Amino acid sequence: MIIILIFVLLIFLAKVLIRDRFSLMFLQLYLIWWGILLFISTFNPYKLFPVSNYIYGLLILSVFCFSFGFITSRYIGTVNVKQTNVLSEDLLLDFFLKLSKSKIYLSLLIVFSLFVSRYLLKYQSMILLHGTEEARTMRFYVGEVFSSTAEIYFYNYFVETFSIFVTIYIAFCFVLMQFKKAFYLSAVFLYLYSSFGAGRGIIIELGFYVIFLYIAKGIIINKSDISLEKLKIMKRRKIKSLLIILPLLFALYLFSIYLSNFRNGLFELTVENFIKGNDDFFSQIIIYCVGSFRALEYGINNFSFEIGYTYGSLSFGAIDEVICLVCNLIGIKLEASNFIYGLQTSSEITIGYDQNFNALFTNIFVQYLDFGILGIIFFSFFWGFVFNKSIVLFHKTQSIFSLALVSFLFVTAIVSPLIWKLQSVSSFMFLIFLYLFRKK
Repeated sequence: MIIILIFVLLIFLAKVLIRDRFSLMFLQLYLIWWGILLFISTFNPYKLFPVSNYIYGLLILSVFCFSFGFITSRYIGTVNVKQTNVLSEDLLLDFFLKLSKSKIYLSLLIVFSLFVSRYLLKYQSMILLHGTEEARTMRFYVGEVFSSTAEIYFYNYFVETFSIFVTIYIAFCFVLMQFKKAFYLSAVFLYLYSSFGAGRGIIIELGFYVIFLYIAKGIIINKSDISLEKLKIMKRRKIKSLLIILPLLFALYLFSIYLSNFRNGLFELTVENFIKGNDDFFSQIIIYCVGSFRALEYGINNFSFEIGYTYGSLSFGAIDEVICLVCNLIGIKLEASNFIYGLQTSSEITIGYDQNFNALFTNIFVQYLDFGILGIIFFSFFWGFVFNKSIVLFHKTQSIFSLALVSFLFVTAIVSPLIWKLQSVSSFMFLIFLYLFRKK
């Protein structure tokens, strides 16, 4: 009950202090999501261990500081963002169609699809030889799938960066109802990419992108200078788009069940396997989303002493990783904080009765390792401030790339109860790419 009251007050405070609907929508969805997860967590579902009040306090502190930074950024600067309906639908479509016809994008889709197909075939052969669990670990090490460290770096840095772009592009296709040749090539690439390692994360993120862009489109499209007939057409398009998006979300859910079964060695498409996969997938979603809070407590009580303070090198893990990589190439031996963090968090821990867990320790653990509780306060405020500035950037540039930037940061905020996406080099490279092309 206290958690519900706190988040209701935060949502009300956001509504009072934030002046434009786009920013308000961003923050309110973030608060609602976090509030739901924390509320569910208090019931300790699937026999998960209870979380201490101290950890709940840190989680709420982080959400509060993020919200405070998000709201504060609105009162610093000279950009007037009171008018939120700033983008014409025709202009948005024009941006999108130019991208869809880009020969560079189409060429990259073909090249990267062939590239991923090569590894997928190796991965599937390893499944037949060693089983799904052992084969999945080969995705991360030099061996039967990747023949060199350089291949792993190329895949993790460039293929993963491209996969983020493709995912957001597909989300735009559904929201704008534009299904050109680039859409089908993008869908093929995403299928190949998600099948390699049977990762469901990017499929779930696609669902978040679609939901966010659909809601955002209704807010940011300028309706003040449009005729009544045009408004009726736009309304019909919105309903038609929704009728396409709802089956899509259901299809993504089914595909995630398929990937879950694939990981468990259930390859046949039968009713029994679907029912089992549905039960497993639903329980895994709950366990992943609130199990990370138990992992956070375990990490603070155990791993934090072994890792020690990382002084910002985890919150900016992508930069630290690239610097260490360059130094190692020229003979200076340095170990990236991401590598140390990955070694600790990849080991299985127990978060409940017969419930093992690894990897997902929330964004807060990253901040805690950097500077303790001060790290949670500072970085939560800092990222809230920065995330809202991305919306200001969109208002200034009114481009599809700046809208993609806001969408990416929204999903980053939504998955923060599990991981900190900006810790990865691919996410940071994607941010740089979007910022460079923000006016396109």
